[in-house]
Amino acid sequence: MTKSESLAADPMNTTLDRARRGDEMVVMLVDDEQARVTAIRFGISEGAKVTCVTRIPAGPIVLKSGRQEIAVGRNLAKRICVRPCPAETAPVCATLADVDVFVPCEGC
Repeated sequence: MTKSESLAADPMNTTLDRARRGDEMVVMLVDDEQARVTAIRFGISEGAKVTCVTRIPAGPIVLKSGRQEIAVGRNLAKRICVRPCPAETAPVCATLADVDVFVPCEGC
């Protein structure tokens, strides 16, 4: 089983295009090379904590990543696997963007 298959099988994981306003998430996987390069240009990589600021109807998902807000198109958002970050683990998840190797925290 590949990494993307195992992540897709986990019911806690979803794709970024399903995010709702206020959701805090940890990026688990960007599933293809071209999408990964585009996401990295936006400052989004595996292990990054992002918050959904808003969803534009039939448009992009606006995210907060660090100190910046970015609009991610729906097609790219469908390629990014995320896991909700529960409120009690949010401080732990916030530090994930600072590490080189992502190790999921309890509940993330």
